[in-house]
Amino acid sequence: MMSNSQAPGPFFAVGVWRSGTSLLHALLNQHPQIALLYEGDLPLLGPFFRAPGGRQAWPKRWDFWNGGLRRHQLDAAAFPKNLRDENMATRAVYQLFAARKGARIWGEKSPTFYAELLRLARSFPDARFLIIWRNPAEILDSMYRAAEGGSLWFRKRGMPLRALIGCREMKRQRDELVRRGIPLLEIDYDQLTSDPESVMRGVCGFLDIPFDSRMTSLAGADRSSVPDGQHHAKVKSREIERAEKTKSALPPELAAKAGRYVNLWRKQTNGEWPRVGVRVDAQDPGAIPSWVEQAYDATTFRLLRGFDALVLLLYSVAPISLLQGYRDRKRRAAGLPARPRNQGAQ
Repeated sequence: MMSNSQAPGPFFAVGVWRSGTSLLHALLNQHPQIALLYEGDLPLLGPFFRAPGGRQAWPKRWDFWNGGLRRHQLDAAAFPKNLRDENMATRAVYQLFAARKGARIWGEKSPTFYAELLRLARSFPDARFLIIWRNPAEILDSMYRAAEGGSLWFRKRGMPLRALIGCREMKRQRDELVRRGIPLLEIDYDQLTSDPESVMRGVCGFLDIPFDSRMTSLAGADRSSVPDGQHHAKVKSREIERAEKTKSALPPELAAKAGRYVNLWRKQTNGEWPRVGVRVDAQDPGAIPSWVEQAYDATTFRLLRGFDALVLLLYSVAPISLLQGYRDRKRRAAGLPARPRNQGAQ
């Protein structure tokens, strides 16, 4: 398990989808003392362990869910045999992955953690957190472009609302972590792309490790755990592409909605959040969502989260052959080829 040289607790890098978490992961893992999994999401997969036979079958279920074993070149036979739940499995997998590199800092980056910060803090009291922020309107714009580029994940119903309201949920949970005194560092996407050295020096100071200049470049970075797809083209390039304020590709109604919520949140926080690089896309710079819109969106967000939980439960008990057939039919319906049998959904 954990060697004497490894940190006592996990390090979680978190941000809403399309906020720069993949770039952040690639740069962090350039450091020889950092080894983070890429969107394995094991801390959230409790149903895999509690299903009948789950303690034996969870590695296979996990790999089918998101390719966690394959993408990280992990051998399930190397895992301890007495892993009773997702928290024990998470520590074991993170530490084994880091030990392979000889790294001191172990953990994971995942946008799926955006609404799970408090759960992670409860499960891992010794955890440290890094949150990356990006303008919500730009997040939605990037998601829309990814969907147009062929990503089935970002074509899912309700993804824009998940991300938009998810920004506020992550802020709410961030505030609670700060109130509890849990170690937390925050960075900004625009600054990461324009001045990666200062950001990475700050991260190294937070983690109490020496700065390594390789963290400022994608040259030589290991992106083997990052799935294929046009929406990952930038992180798989050799150079960091600086964020630019290009014309939004969002439909006008979605751009206006994002602007209304940005206006609301800045009003509620006296202009403090969202902080950096905010671009208000509402047609009326003073427009905010009505209480009806807020109530409807909050309810829909909770329903979407509940639906995601039901899907996870289904994936914990249904035969994998049946689930694979469903995936293949879904991809054919979208005009895409079936994935190889050992790849995950994303």
